[in-house]
Amino acid sequence: MIKAFYRDKELYSGSFYVRGKADIKIKDVLFNASHSSLDLEELTLEVRNEGNAPLYLIPGNIEMYLDGSRRSFSFSPLTVMPVDISSLRLKPLISIDPNYLDGEHRVDVVILNVTRAPYTIEPLKPELRIEKVGLKPFLDKWSVDNITLIISNGGKYPINIRWVKIYVNEELNALWTPSTEVIGPGEEKEVILSLAAITSRPFTLKVKLGATEIFYSG
Repeated sequence: MIKAFYRDKELYSGSFYVRGKADIKIKDVLFNASHSSLDLEELTLEVRNEGNAPLYLIPGNIEMYLDGSRRSFSFSPLTVMPVDISSLRLKPLISIDPNYLDGEHRVDVVILNVTRAPYTIEPLKPELRIEKVGLKPFLDKWSVDNITLIISNGGKYPINIRWVKIYVNEELNALWTPSTEVIGPGEEKEVILSLAAITSRPFTLKVKLGATEIFYSG
């Protein structure tokens, strides 16, 4: 209720309701694949002010969560006027261990008391194909020296080949690669990974990357 007086005489009386309403959409997500984690580096939001008052996007008004756990982030404060649409870039501190990329993860951006926008990080499910396994005799056993893989990334974020896990007879084997290689979304690459496994024959070999597993018998 708003009232205006002049010398104790009421000149105006009326009601004005402040309606805070907004629509936010996550328009773009920037990832980085380091050797030890998948890093969410930037989120771009489209913010539409559907209320009748300015929308102040400042520290304390916005929160971010990963799988329900609050996370830190930085951004430049922004004011969105009624009916306007603006873009807002958030730089979160979010890293996911590759060992947990076999399941999905959810990011939520929340404008307190107004609205929220969810984003799902899908499980890592690349296509894998074993092209060749390098073997050579070692005393009375065999040395598994290397494996040639074809990795096809049909997902939305890059893959670091250091995330590959190789098991020989169910035992996790150490890998060595000459350089850190990243396979971007939509890319397919052939990679050669060096091993240091000594085994008898027959043996089994398992390659695991995210939620994908393939097997080889030799």
